[in-house]
Parts: sequence; structure tokens; C-alpha cells
Amino acid sequence: MEDELAHIPLGQIRDPWVMLRFVDKQSIEYLEMLESIRAIGVLSSVTVRRIGENEYELITGMHRLTVCRELRRPTIPCTIKKATDDEVLAWQIQENAVHAETRPVDFAKQLKRIQKLRPGITQSEMAVMVRKSPPWISKMLGLLNLSAKTQRLVALSKIPLSSAYMLAKIPSSLQPQFVDQACTMPPKQFEALAASVIKRWMEDVRQGKLDHHFNDNEFKPQPWLRSLKDILREIDKREHAPNLIVAERIKTAAQGFLLGLKWAANLDRFSVEEQRRAAELKRHKNLKSLLQERIEDE
Repeated sequence: MEDELAHIPLGQIRDPWVMLRFVDKQSIEYLEMLESIRAIGVLSSVTVRRIGENEYELITGMHRLTVCRELRRPTIPCTIKKATDDEVLAWQIQENAVHAETRPVDFAKQLKRIQKLRPGITQSEMAVMVRKSPPWISKMLGLLNLSAKTQRLVALSKIPLSSAYMLAKIPSSLQPQFVDQACTMPPKQFEALAASVIKRWMEDVRQGKLDHHFNDNEFKPQPWLRSLKDILREIDKREHAPNLIVAERIKTAAQGFLLGLKWAANLDRFSVEEQRRAAELKRHKNLKSLLQERIEDE
């Protein structure tokens, strides 16, 4: 007898008489399946066997069935098989043996590779491409906002995945303060804590009160060598030397020689101030972008 395919009401499906592994609702496998089924439905059928009139027992697909129950879907696509108890156990082993759980950060890195290969691709387009929901794409990519050390804690399950998602939404300058709490607090409590931190930060952005979030010592000027053309022009025209000598109050030849080296390396007074202004402008642009992301998340 060939297998039957049908959409069966969830109320008619019983749990397996024995399960190889139980469903962990905090695992990446479950959470990403939840987002996927919520967005696009069940892509592959579960397997059941008939145990009575309008009554079935699940053979494989417990995660999909649990997600559908959580989402209160009326039916689920099923493949109906005739199977003995030993065949049920064998099929469960076969299905679980081929499912190697992928770490969330690995998903994120793979998505980042897609972005590099397809510049300009949107998260919605990527969601269609990988058959996941846009919120799932956003959560995975968000994990790349965590430091490498924190990503390792997520990979080692030191930080629950739901806590990691919320930690990644906290501005990177503030994240180190909350890593320990992410490791030790129950996920629901940490999610509430992170939400309050993000809310306060957003209010500070709106009111222009971000100075206390940042340390002026974070800025460090970076040396980079001027072009030979610029150096030769300065030797010939001396466009910058007089102002620099006055500004730095140069009195000796050694001081003048050192100032020349600093200017060539973009570490003189005026060059450092220019770098500082550029860094400040970049920071404000990043803050504006982050604020927009938080508003869209809400």
C-alpha cells in the first residue's frame, strides 16, 4: 500500500509512544523553525501512522508538530505510513542522525557571505532566498553585533539564544556591561533588562544626551602616511608649516623636525582634530542608523 498524503487536524495526532529526544524550545533548531513556519508554513510533512478511526500517532517531526501547536495552526501536512513499532524506532534514528544542529553564529556568517556576493540584497529578499522569515534573518545577522568573545559564549550555550538576540540589540559600547547578566539571568528577566536599557538609550539619542555613554579616551588618532606628492608640495610651497609652527610653539630644530614627521604621518595638531571630527560625524551617523533600527524593531 502506498503512503497517503493528507492535511490532518492537530487534535487527531498523538505524540509518539517513545521519543528519541525531547523538544527544547530554547534551541536554535526550534526557534528558527518557529519563525520559518510562522512566515511561510510547513514545507515538509511529518510522518504518522494510523492507530484508530480519525486518530494518528506521530512517527517523525515532533519539532514541526510542536511549533504548529504553539502557533495554533488547525492542520499539518502528513505522510501516513503503515509501520510496526520497531520500524517507528528505526525511522526516528534515521531522521535525527542526519540533522546536525548548526550554531546560530554560523548561520549569521553564512548570511553575511550572501550579502557580500549580492551587494544591495535586502533582508526580505534574503528571507525568500533561504526560505526563512525576515525576523529570523534580522536576528541571525544581529548576532554579528556581538564581540567574538561573546559569540563564543553563545556557541557554547553559556548565553541562551533568546538572551543573545536581545544582547545584540544593545549598542556595542554598552554590551560588555551586560554579558554576565546574559549568562546568569533567566532569559525572560534578561530580555526585560535589555529592553529597558535599549529604551533608555533611545531616549538619550532623541534628547541628545549620549555623552555619558561614551569615553573621550575611546578616540585614538590613526597614523597614515601622506602621499609623496603632498610632501613635495609642502617642501616647495610651505603651506602648512608656518601655522603648525605657531600652533605648536616650536622653539628648537629638534621640535621642528619631530613636527615635520608628525605632519607626514597625519599626527600633527590639525590632522588629529580633523580625524576627531570625522570620527564624531561617523559616530553620529551610526547612532542615527541604530536609532532607526530600534524604531523599526518596535
